[in-house]
Amino acid sequence: MHLPSLLHRLHTPSTPLLYPAVATLLGTFFGLYGGNVAVAFILLLAAAILLILRRFVACALILCIAAGWFNAELHRPYDIPIKYQKGDWTFSGKIDRSTETETSTVTDVSIDSIGHDMGHMLAVRPMKIQLTIAGFNHRAAIASRIRWTGNLADSHTLHRLAMMDDIRRHARRRGISGSIVIRPEAIESITDEPGALNSLYRLRSRIAEAIYDTSMTPSATEFLSVVLLGDTEMLTADRREAYSSAGLSHILALSGMHVAVIALLISIGLCPLLMMRWRTAVIVTTVTILWLYAAITGFSPSVTRAVIMASVFAGARLLQRRSSPYNSICLAAMAIVIVDPFALLSYGFQMSFAAVASIVAFAGPLIFVNPRYRLLYHLNTYLTLPIAAMAGTGFIACYYFHTFPLYFIPASVVATVLLPIVCIGGAIATLLNAVHLHGILYTSACFITDTSVNILDRTAQFFSSLPGASLSGIDMPTESLVLFLAAVILLALCLNLHRRVYGYASLMPAFAAIVCCVVSPAYEYRDVHAVIVPDRSFTTLLVRDESSATVYTDATGTDITLVKQRIQRDFETYLRMTDTEDVTIAKSIDRPSAGVYILSELDSAAFTSAINHQTAGMIHIVISGKVKAKGIRNAPWHLLSGRQHIKVIPSPALRPRMASMVKDLCGKYGIPTSDTLVIRHQSISIKSLGM
Repeated sequence: MHLPSLLHRLHTPSTPLLYPAVATLLGTFFGLYGGNVAVAFILLLAAAILLILRRFVACALILCIAAGWFNAELHRPYDIPIKYQKGDWTFSGKIDRSTETETSTVTDVSIDSIGHDMGHMLAVRPMKIQLTIAGFNHRAAIASRIRWTGNLADSHTLHRLAMMDDIRRHARRRGISGSIVIRPEAIESITDEPGALNSLYRLRSRIAEAIYDTSMTPSATEFLSVVLLGDTEMLTADRREAYSSAGLSHILALSGMHVAVIALLISIGLCPLLMMRWRTAVIVTTVTILWLYAAITGFSPSVTRAVIMASVFAGARLLQRRSSPYNSICLAAMAIVIVDPFALLSYGFQMSFAAVASIVAFAGPLIFVNPRYRLLYHLNTYLTLPIAAMAGTGFIACYYFHTFPLYFIPASVVATVLLPIVCIGGAIATLLNAVHLHGILYTSACFITDTSVNILDRTAQFFSSLPGASLSGIDMPTESLVLFLAAVILLALCLNLHRRVYGYASLMPAFAAIVCCVVSPAYEYRDVHAVIVPDRSFTTLLVRDESSATVYTDATGTDITLVKQRIQRDFETYLRMTDTEDVTIAKSIDRPSAGVYILSELDSAAFTSAINHQTAGMIHIVISGKVKAKGIRNAPWHLLSGRQHIKVIPSPALRPRMASMVKDLCGKYGIPTSDTLVIRHQSISIKSLGM
């Protein structure tokens, strides 16, 4: 079968949404990656010409690409205007996302009004920022409106995150323009945002409280809040690592499996209506509750996709029509991307759709047991589903997480059996606890949930502890990912169309992908040996020496452990790609030397030590966040004047006014300055920062 005939076969009434969906996603993708609006107008002109030529199909596809392009442009992050980065302003906006970490409350806020005071607030184009409140603030919850006074110059714009590639990509996927840290005393008010949808968002916190208030063990309640509400922020690092190495990360993220379990619970509760043959009422009620559940969980891409597909299936049942899974997938993808174009860049969206598409494409051809042999058939199905899902998601996981689990099949079989038990048992226990019915049923549900979670944890720990549990350190460029996915698509066509030619053709992009992995340039920051961490709380320097890394920080007490954990989280890709096995904390950074000075005292002795230091490259003087304004004003800056081999870097932990003061004084004396510190040359050896 030639390519034109294949396209004709695909373009049948059974899959009418395939081409429009692909066109819309392509337009959105190019629009998000800095596409010029003029190109979209050119596309509209081309569509008009095709319409005149009566090429209606091509015209429709071009219009879909242009629509995706324009939609992405409308949702593009709005950079913080320069005038709002000078002086103190009052900002007001809605909290779209809120999580609590060990030391702070991190929120995504859509700022919609700015002014000098409460009485002179002006509406502005919404711009999303990441607002970090130093310390806990339980009132800062999703669907709340917050107002604070501060200086937007105290922000990490994306170009300042020089070394933090993972954070920059994550911010881009969420449409974040910048990051701001404020103190709790800067907050003027936090009020609930009115509206039915916002009330559902706030209901999530109440359900979480009900889960943690049950008689289950803390481990079980933590796991239950993850699989029912998608609250992954409080997962322990050990549990997250064990599930990842065992290939069970998918059960820690809300997906179609969780939606299916919720639908099963609803069906059980609506059994009396089924017995009365009120099929329509059951279907409508089930779909309505599923959409409410999607709203409570924050409309994550995977849950939204599953609910849309369930709604399409339910609508087909009501109309007594057959539903195509491909049409459902395409409709869900277009709906999600139209509402939130940045969802296309999230690995949750990509892995969710890749998994369900792979299951639809590969599950059927891989099931070879006759359904009459029920036991063997179900066993074949349980083995096929994880293989089919991994065919589409495996390469995406390698691209984002640089690892691939080897024992995912047996681990997934166990998890597929136990996860519904955990969800059903936990939901029943939570519901009974909410209405204060603590009987035998409640006790049994808690016991079953505890036991199932314990077995799941032990399963993850067992498979993650096996020799060669996962392949780590995989560096896959974007080109290789695209080529591997092309190979998977060709292989799916081979299995579904029974044409070996497509199987042979899949070898070509697979081979090209492997070549790209081998000859691709090294990871962008693989040769970096020292970097100042953009941390607003502490002055921190990360120094790598072969397979070990040292963290120099002015944090004290328990904050030292938190700094280390933050480094391991934020620089995860860098540490993995440089084969860094050990991260240690230095004891002191009072008087550092060997190419980089972190100074907390700006006196003549400190400056003279830096001047007299012998090095082949640039000498970097980092002004610690512990420095006082008086020390900056009285520092002997003239000693550094005219020395071009010395560069001054104000620590990100400095207050904005003090950082500006450092830059102004350095400018007065002609001293080079920089906002970031990234050392790529191993010739500048940093063995110890203490003298």
